[in-house]
Amino acid sequence: VSLNLGMEQLNLGVGGAYFQPELLEDVGLSPSLVSVAYGANDRNLVDTEAAFRENVEGFLTGVERLYPAARKLLIVPLWCAMEGQKGKFADMAGIRAIIREIAKRHPAFQVIEGMALVPGNESYLADGLHPNDLGFQLFSSSLIRRI
Repeated sequence: VSLNLGMEQLNLGVGGAYFQPELLEDVGLSPSLVSVAYGANDRNLVDTEAAFRENVEGFLTGVERLYPAARKLLIVPLWCAMEGQKGKFADMAGIRAIIREIAKRHPAFQVIEGMALVPGNESYLADGLHPNDLGFQLFSSSLIRRI
């Protein structure tokens, strides 16, 4: 994505990460674009809906505070093989609905529907959750069109 947009990229994501506002810190960057794509891991790592809501709200607020001049993208989770399976407090449809609801209070974020980026089919996934090479190719080309 960054190559197609002529941008430098710094990925601050970590495998197994979820909405954790306490991890946001000023690292001295002034990015032109910030993307946030969490939600799937929260389904099993966060105990309650109330805690999830607090985490999403706090994370989006923190990104707005740290990067006021940056364009901000919020990518709602992609389709995954665990659709319909309830985690600790919601299934993936519920996770997406909560993220969309909270995003309405954060108009600085452009909401991008992950379900529209990659078709809902396991052949595009490496492990039932994360895209494989073809899935990432579709993800990136679809995302570029929306940026």
